[in-house]
Amino acid sequence: MHILHWYPNFLGGGATAKDVLGLAEAQVRLAAQVSIATAEISQAPLYGSMLGSTSSDIEIIQWKPSWTLKRGNFILRGLPLGARQALADWQPEVVHIHGEFNADNLRVPALFQCPIVLSPHGAFAPEVFLKSRRAVKSAYFLIATLFLYRHVKAFHALCPMEEEHITKLLPEAKVYQVPEGPNIRVAQAMIAERQARADQTVKFLFVGRLDIFTKGLDILLEAFAEAESCLEGSSITLTLVGPDWKGSMAWLQCRAQELKIADRVFFTGSLSAQEVSAMLHSSDIYIQLSRHEVFSLSVAEALLARKPAILSKNIGALSWPEMASLPHIRLVPLDVKETVKTMIDFAHRLVELRTIAEQYYAKVHEFFSWERVAKLHLRAYQNWCSSC
Repeated sequence: MHILHWYPNFLGGGATAKDVLGLAEAQVRLAAQVSIATAEISQAPLYGSMLGSTSSDIEIIQWKPSWTLKRGNFILRGLPLGARQALADWQPEVVHIHGEFNADNLRVPALFQCPIVLSPHGAFAPEVFLKSRRAVKSAYFLIATLFLYRHVKAFHALCPMEEEHITKLLPEAKVYQVPEGPNIRVAQAMIAERQARADQTVKFLFVGRLDIFTKGLDILLEAFAEAESCLEGSSITLTLVGPDWKGSMAWLQCRAQELKIADRVFFTGSLSAQEVSAMLHSSDIYIQLSRHEVFSLSVAEALLARKPAILSKNIGALSWPEMASLPHIRLVPLDVKETVKTMIDFAHRLVELRTIAEQYYAKVHEFFSWERVAKLHLRAYQNWCSSC
C-alpha cells in the first residue's frame, strides 16, 4: 500500500512530528511504501531537528514555499508546481493528514483523488477553542468543514476521549480509535538496567514543553510545595524536562522561589532522546497534570520505563480502559489537595509500586507497540479504500 503522511510542519519537530515518524517507520516494517509531505521551515525547531531522522525507506517530499501568509500560528504556504508534480507522481492510495488548524491541509482534497484520513491530534478538544484566538479558530473550522472535512473518509482518534471531541463537532463523521506509541528515539535509548542510588530522595519527573496552562505546571508546583512540607523526614525533588514556552521558564522559576522550593525544583531545558531516557530511569515517579491532552508521548515513555505515574484525568490516553486500570497509575482531578495526597501516598509506597510496574510492563509494552498501532491503521486504511 502507498501511504502519504501529510504534515507540513514535520521538520519543525514536536510531538505530532514524532508520532508521524513512529507510525511511518512501523508501516515500512510492515512492507508498506510510505512518504511524508512537509514544507521547509524558516526557524529552528523547538525539539531538535527532524532532518535525517527517518529511515532511507521513507521518502520525504519536501517543498520550499513559494510564498507564505501568516496570522499568529495560522500559516498558509505556497506549493510550487514541482512539489505538486512530485506529490501527484507518488500516487498514494491513502493520504493521512496529521494535525489541524493548519491552513495547508485545506488544499489536500484538490491535490489527491484517493481516500483521506485525518488525525486532529487533540485539535478538537473543547479547551483548544476557548484558550486563545477563538474567532480565528472558529472561522477556520467553518472553512475546513466546507473544503476539507466533507472529503475525509475517516477521522482517527487517539483515544475514546478524542472520539467524543470529534463527534461532538462533526456528528456525521466516521471515526476509528488507535493509540500512538512512544517517541521511537527515546524508546530505542531506553536503559534496561536500573542503577542503585545511595540517597533516599524520591524524585518526581515531568517531561514536555513548559506550557504552564496546557500542562498544568502552576498546579504541579503548588502541589509539590505542599507535599514537601507534609513529608516530614522524607526528601523529594521535582525535575521538569522540556523547552521554554513563550517565556514560561522565567515565570516557573520565580514561582518556585515564592513557594520556597527553588532548591528542590530543577529545569533541564530540551534534552536529547538519550538524555530523556536517562532522566526517566534515574527518576522514581512520573507526574503530569495537563488541563487538556488527548495523548502524551511522555506518558507512554514513562510507563515503558516502568514508572509509577500520577496523571490528570484530562489526559486522554487514560480514557483507554487498558491504561486506566493499571494499578501503578493514579488519575487525579486538577486539584492541589488531591494531588498532594497522591504524591505522599506514592512516595510512601514507592517500593511496592515499582514492583507492580514491573509486573504490568508486558501489557504496557504491547499496548504502546508501534507495530500494533501500524497494523491497526493499515487495517483501517484498507477498510476505507475498499469502500470507495
